[in-house]
Amino acid sequence: MYQIGEFSKITRLTIQTLRYYDNEGILTPSYRDQQSGYRFYNDEDFARAEMIIRLKQFDFSIAELKEVLVAIDSGEELQYFLDEKREQLNFEVERKQQLIREIEAQLGDKQDERRQTSYQINELDIPAMLIASVSYQGRYDEVGKHIGQLFKAVKGKAAGPVFICLHDDSYQEAANIEICAPISRELNDSKVTTRVLAGGSAISTMHYGGYDLLQFAYKALFTYIFEHNLIAQIPSREVYHRGPGMFFKGNPNNYQTEVIILVEREGANNNE
Repeated sequence: MYQIGEFSKITRLTIQTLRYYDNEGILTPSYRDQQSGYRFYNDEDFARAEMIIRLKQFDFSIAELKEVLVAIDSGEELQYFLDEKREQLNFEVERKQQLIREIEAQLGDKQDERRQTSYQINELDIPAMLIASVSYQGRYDEVGKHIGQLFKAVKGKAAGPVFICLHDDSYQEAANIEICAPISRELNDSKVTTRVLAGGSAISTMHYGGYDLLQFAYKALFTYIFEHNLIAQIPSREVYHRGPGMFFKGNPNNYQTEVIILVEREGANNNE
């Protein structure tokens, strides 16, 4: 079972969106504590969230989502609804052409073939480290727009791979992201922050492949946290052992990203 903050990170849906979907009857948590009112989600909720995210990408309204999900729950196939939606979009070709391509690409997507089937979870103690960093508030896919500023300041003096710290306890549309590089000595550059990043007990796993499937690494980690009675702490980290370059993205299937979550065994506050 996942708490709402953990489920938010896994699905990349904000807590506000999850609560809205619950109120609308679109994505109801499998369990709700009767005394506290806290929501808890399971793997079936995750699969339903994935379907909702895909349908939202295809411009299904909330009212349409409700109708489709009720029909699917009754045994109807999603394919019929996707075909009907494509016909509707054909009447708005000029404005909807890009959405039509995305739907057709999704219908032939080979995502399951690219999905990493298992994740090895490691428990480790991370030492404190001296880092240079730049921070911004925005989308997760905007890291590339800001990382150049850090590279210019570090100038090849990094003592390890670049990583990001995610300072929110749930998925956010405008996330608080810190792009970091470990360094051996302080930098004299006003455009970057030099500080000591605290360490601690953590769990980690390596994700092989594109960032579009990175949520499955988070799912594996939060499952491990639940099964071993751990408490997730922030910030979490994504360490880019192998990824896109400054000018060319390369093959995403060859990316290697280590996801690290600091943990405690007791004394955590619930984030509902």
